[in-house]
Amino acid sequence: MSDHKIKNKESLLSHGDAGAKAQVLELTERVLQRLDARKRLHEMMHREGSELVIGRRRHDLSRYRHVYAFSSGKAGNHMARAFEDLLGEYLTLGVTIIKLRDEEDVYRKTEVYVGGHPLPNEEGIRGCQRMIDIAEQMGPDDLLLLGLTGGDGLPGGGNHTGGSAGGHGCDAESRDVGHGHQRHPGASVPHEPGEAGAAHPWGQDPLL
Repeated sequence: MSDHKIKNKESLLSHGDAGAKAQVLELTERVLQRLDARKRLHEMMHREGSELVIGRRRHDLSRYRHVYAFSSGKAGNHMARAFEDLLGEYLTLGVTIIKLRDEEDVYRKTEVYVGGHPLPNEEGIRGCQRMIDIAEQMGPDDLLLLGLTGGDGLPGGGNHTGGSAGGHGCDAESRDVGHGHQRHPGASVPHEPGEAGAAHPWGQDPLL
């Protein structure tokens, strides 16, 4: 299967100034490849054994009871696949709300919901509620990773998930539910399991 972002290149080049179009399409393809959320998350974090490395911080995934990964927005599918790549067997469950289904996307541990845009739809609301239900039963020894690109698939925007996307469309966020978190460029990361922090109720986290 093709890894090209522009799926209808031949159709676009079939009329008009093909030479000029080809140059524009090549540049556009290169930009879209650079901004690919799956690739960007792999650049921002990686795993060494049981340790998830985000910037200068390391988190031993084997110390968590459950590890969840939520993603939403136009690049929700790419972030969900990246979380599955990075977390591997340590991922308990993923939930993603996406704009369109892509036949090239294959998930192992992720539930997929197709949200409405620009207005929320019923399936998107079910996906959002699924995230909230999981988060509300999590404890201090559970880990949640969250990736948002715009958050248009979530009713009410970022307030439902405690964060919002960065300018590159792949801001990775993670935290221990029930505890505070710290931020560094590109990602926010959790305290260690059981470590005291300033609690923020789900949905009221002040990340902007």
